[in-house]
Amino acid sequence: MEEKEAEREKEADEREERRWREMVEWEERRERERREQEEGLEREAREREERRDREMRETGKKRQGDKGERRVTTHSLSIYLCWDFHCFMLFYQHFIAMLMSRVLQ
Repeated sequence: MEEKEAEREKEADEREERRWREMVEWEERRERERREQEEGLEREAREREERRDREMRETGKKRQGDKGERRVTTHSLSIYLCWDFHCFMLFYQHFIAMLMSRVLQ
């Protein structure tokens, strides 16, 4: 009787140990796969960045957000000044119209 009980306990311990080992192996495998995936994503991002930099150097363009990309040229300045003058004239016309409506009442 005691032998059977001891054998059952031994088998239960072995099953528990096997389950624990499988769980540890599964966790390690999952961690390794996650690390490999992160490394792959980082490598892809780095390669993409290098490729974009190389293409930018080859074409002579600057990256978005680089200083000096947007320069004020005579053309762009004249557009802004024309737009400012246009807005001023609209305001001025509105002001004159309101003033004249008050005078004519």
